Amino acid sequence: MAQFEDALVELLIQHNCVIVPNFGGFVARQSSAKIDHAKGVISPPKKSLLFNRSLINNDGLLINHFATSSSISYQESEIALKEKVKQWHKVLSEGQRVELDKIGMLYLDEEKNIHFEQDRYTNLLLESYGLESVHFVGSDEIKLLEKREVRGSCNLSFNTTEIEIQKETTEAPLISIPKKSKTSNLIKYAAAAAFLPFAFYTYWIPIKSPVLDSGIISLNDFNPNYQHKSGKYTTDTLQMNRANKVSTESLDQKLSALPEEVSIYYYKFDDDLYIPVSLKNSDEKEFVIEGDEDKEAHRSRQSMGEWIIGAFGDATNAKQLCDELKQQGFSSKILKTSTLIRVSAGAPKNQEQLNQLKAKTDALNLDGWLLK
Repeated sequence: MAQFEDALVELLIQHNCVIVPNFGGFVARQSSAKIDHAKGVISPPKKSLLFNRSLINNDGLLINHFATSSSISYQESEIALKEKVKQWHKVLSEGQRVELDKIGMLYLDEEKNIHFEQDRYTNLLLESYGLESVHFVGSDEIKLLEKREVRGSCNLSFNTTEIEIQKETTEAPLISIPKKSKTSNLIKYAAAAAFLPFAFYTYWIPIKSPVLDSGIISLNDFNPNYQHKSGKYTTDTLQMNRANKVSTESLDQKLSALPEEVSIYYYKFDDDLYIPVSLKNSDEKEFVIEGDEDKEAHRSRQSMGEWIIGAFGDATNAKQLCDELKQQGFSSKILKTSTLIRVSAGAPKNQEQLNQLKAKTDALNLDGWLLK
């Protein structure tokens, strides 16, 4: 059967807090990599463990994991853990240490408080699994290598005429001065070669080319041999588009071309005003202009305009949309202009009626606009 120490190690690798019921909890936090310049050691990231005596409530994590790994029931695992905790308390009370493999050791101080020391050789951080400390030449070792012993020897030779004293000294190290590379010279030449055409064209383009007048620069401006020629322009008669020609069709001709089901025709009084004309159902198609001839008096009595839902070139499509709107409860009607047949959903008299009418058409996914 597996040991509780193995279960603790496996859980501490996967979790940051593992509680041993009625004993205490191990809390882990990640520590970043460290570099000891003096000793020449780079330590990988690891988990630092702390022991909290207050965490004694059973969260079921340790018991359930031990039961699964040992192939026993939860109750059996709980009983085994209680026996293990009882044994640990006995060892601590006798003044001995509880050593947990790959985790650390626990002991009591003089005040009967539990102290914990983590195992220094086991890294419980899953991301750093398999990483070991890297050794390099430390600063202390470098200082030892830089120290040089100066040994002197004194040789005395006694002659009848002279006394020769010789002393050996260490020679100062020679410092090699690197030669200047040719790269710096090439950079200077390249900079000079690039500056000359830049300075030339800085003078040439504004003075000798029409850049300042036209605001446009072309490749020909960089050619000193290119001669700018003034453009020649010829007049030509513009052909007016047929769509812009003023229509000379009379009102009677416009009314005679209307379908029979059209009841109101909007006469274009000016660019901003269309006058509604009520058409009578007769062979002669007599018409009555609603309102006074005075444009300002007519505008004061009329509605805000017609809420147009669609415009068609075919009267059949316009009549079909008008009938559908009437079935939905709208005061729909067909409006005929000189070019298209428009379908109105109503004529609001004020802003409130316009908002209500717009809300109803929006609910039917119909986009409209106000024809004044």
